[in-house]
Amino acid sequence: MKKKLSKKVKVGLIVTGAVLSIAIVVAAGLAVKNSANNSSSKTADLNSEVVYEVTGEEPLKFKGNSIISKEQNIVVDKTQGEVKDLKVEDKQDVKAGDVLFTYHSTQATNEKEKLNSQINSNSEKSQRSKKNKDALNNELNSLTKKIETEKNNSPGGEPSQAVMGLTQKNEEIKAKIEGEQTSINAYNDVINELTAQRDLLSKQEKKNITAEIDGIAYIYEKGLSDITSPYIRIVSKEPLIKGEASEFEIESIKVGDKAMVKVVSTDEMIKGIVTSIDELPASSIDGKSLSYTFNIKQEKPIRIGFNVEIKLNYDGVTIPKECVIEEDSKLYVAKSKETSFEKVEIKGLLDGENYTLENDTIKIGDKISKTPIESLKVEVK
Repeated sequence: MKKKLSKKVKVGLIVTGAVLSIAIVVAAGLAVKNSANNSSSKTADLNSEVVYEVTGEEPLKFKGNSIISKEQNIVVDKTQGEVKDLKVEDKQDVKAGDVLFTYHSTQATNEKEKLNSQINSNSEKSQRSKKNKDALNNELNSLTKKIETEKNNSPGGEPSQAVMGLTQKNEEIKAKIEGEQTSINAYNDVINELTAQRDLLSKQEKKNITAEIDGIAYIYEKGLSDITSPYIRIVSKEPLIKGEASEFEIESIKVGDKAMVKVVSTDEMIKGIVTSIDELPASSIDGKSLSYTFNIKQEKPIRIGFNVEIKLNYDGVTIPKECVIEEDSKLYVAKSKETSFEKVEIKGLLDGENYTLENDTIKIGDKISKTPIESLKVEVK
């Protein structure tokens, strides 16, 4: 048999239940309020004075790629002789003026030997004429003295028959001397002409081929037998970027404009300057339209053929030092991402109280925390 509760007990139970219900409701309300306050507080971190918005003027943007600035292609010319004495190796650095190889011309050597023979022959003839001339001069001197003696011995100072004979012979010797001198001059003229030809052949016999630019020498053995292919190709290491602009953009570009070049494959940012602008259009990189090209000399080399993005008249994005944290020699910021902060690595140089960014992970318009250490510890849900 169940024992009935008294009226007093029933009332006590009802009161106790009511109190418990009220307590539960109050506790739930407080929990909701605290949750709301926490959410409001964290959301404020994203939208209040602790968030820094990256500002700046959007630059002109163009596509481009890294190109060879200068090159020298050397094709073998067999008419100049046989290639010998290769002085460089494949992929070796060379300077303008360095000897690359030497042409040895067998034909020039043979012709030079013939000329040497002719020079020697004429030189011998010239020497014989000189000896004849010297002998005639000695004979003339002796004859002149004899004539003077005969004149002194002639009675009354009248020229004798002997003197007249000697004088005639004297004139004949003088004529012979002039003839020998004419021969000597003729031989010498021939020698000089032949010597000039020989000197020219000496240059052709061994002709050095030199580098015209500084760069890296690439050797292609195929070029020794195939005259349509270069034997040596020298590629300049001087960096150069070729950008392209449309007809609507080209007028906004000037020589001397500052450039920020981003290597697409690595996100590396490199400074440069516009050095030239083509006046005539050419096919665009994709080959679908015409565009105007302009060249940029950058501060450091970029591998030939790499694609780049170019920003002109762009000094870079700067952010306050307080927005950056450093971990393991790397730099990070807390980037706003809807209702949370995302840890993003950056590259930059500290200049006073600001970092100038050297990569493109943070852009104009992005929001980052001024208190990154605290912001990266929480996540708003």
